[in-house]
Amino acid sequence: QFWYKHGKLHRPNHPFGAHGGPAAIYFDGRLEYYFEGKLHRIGGPAVVHITKQIYIVEYYEHGKRHRYDGPALIHESTEKHFINGYETVLI
Repeated sequence: QFWYKHGKLHRPNHPFGAHGGPAAIYFDGRLEYYFEGKLHRIGGPAVVHITKQIYIVEYYEHGKRHRYDGPALIHESTEKHFINGYETVLI
């Protein structure tokens, strides 16, 4: 299932201002949250793909990988940190 607004992936907001559910739901269970055509979700991952064989979680804000409080990319045994789309290294 896919939700569009003006030709861009977008899930309508709820009446209380929160973003709606995922704008893209794939047959294999992958969920993607979009706002005005860009991967975006505040307070949770924008990409979630978890099956018995695959574990992918990605955090995006306004189309850029971004997360202050942990890794923005979690892919099975790999974790990478990003701030505003730039990969960062923890010291």
